[in-house]
Amino acid sequence: MELNHMYEKIEELYTKLADFDSVTNILQYDTIACRQVRALFDGAMESYPETWSRLSPDASIIMHPTFESAIIKIQSDKAQDTSEEEK
Repeated sequence: MELNHMYEKIEELYTKLADFDSVTNILQYDTIACRQVRALFDGAMESYPETWSRLSPDASIIMHPTFESAIIKIQSDKAQDTSEEEK
């Protein structure tokens, strides 16, 4: 592999790591709300589509997606938009 190409790859990876580091730092705030976490995850998925399977609202790691969806709507002052299942 050419040295310039390796350097470009390292720079690219460093940028991605810096992005993820900023998100993980924000996630550690004591005052962060579910709607803010969802907004961070949505932004990460937009920038890095390969994270979709881990960060999407219906990812396998989400134990109660309906509950999470309802909480986000309530925190976003959209309680009137909750579905019957979310109520």
